[in-house]
Amino acid sequence: MHYINVTFWEKKFEDLDGPNDTDCDLWQNKITKLCYGCNTCRKGFISTLRQKWYKLGVFLVTLTISLIVCHLLLFVVTMWDRHAS
Repeated sequence: MHYINVTFWEKKFEDLDGPNDTDCDLWQNKITKLCYGCNTCRKGFISTLRQKWYKLGVFLVTLTISLIVCHLLLFVVTMWDRHAS
């Protein structure tokens, strides 16, 4: 595919002689349909989605563990303060 602008791609003429790529044939330059509708696009979308959810999951697990540790420390300090008096 040859880049023209953000929403318009053109199939290269030299690619027409080579092996037929069915994913590239699915591309439509319609302004109302800005999606490949091909397997490559779907795989890329799912891969990006997995990476973002993985990063979010790591962040949430780390935050949960740190909150549990902070609450446990606060509980221990409060109990020591009550029983030390």
